Amino acid sequence: MSQSDIKSFKLRHKLNNVIILSFNKEVILYFNIRERGSKRIFNSKAELVYSGGHNDYEINLWKKLLNEKNN
Repeated sequence: MSQSDIKSFKLRHKLNNVIILSFNKEVILYFNIRERGSKRIFNSKAELVYSGGHNDYEINLWKKLLNEKNN
């Protein structure tokens, strides 16, 4: 995922901070972690953008989920 993709995602969902972690040579976006073994992405109004399990590390899945959120 390119820097422009990350910037676009942040702007679209009004995120102030996105932490980028690598895992199995893939890029994962985290905004906030609420529970062990799961991840949550919230916008600036604390509205849930995405909630997923710990094994959702496939980059194509992330791209699909982000595209669904934009449509």
